Amino acid sequence: MELRLYWEVLTSIFIIDKEMVSCFPSTPKKLAMNVGCFIAGAALFAVGVHISYVNIGPQQARIKARNDFVKERLRKKYGKP
Repeated sequence: MELRLYWEVLTSIFIIDKEMVSCFPSTPKKLAMNVGCFIAGAALFAVGVHISYVNIGPQQARIKARNDFVKERLRKKYGKP
């Protein structure tokens, strides 16, 4: 019973006045808007990847410095070589 109700809810989302609503833009203007939004999202993603890639070196240097500091501190505290 629950599965049937779930299926009816899912199908009712896409059915309006007993016609199937298309899941893609139906006009050239909507298609252009969709493509524009996709390109804008891809550009933002590319900028994020670039910024992340540029910051890898400094992040790795900070991590190495912190690890060296902790190792040296433990060596001083416990006297291990």
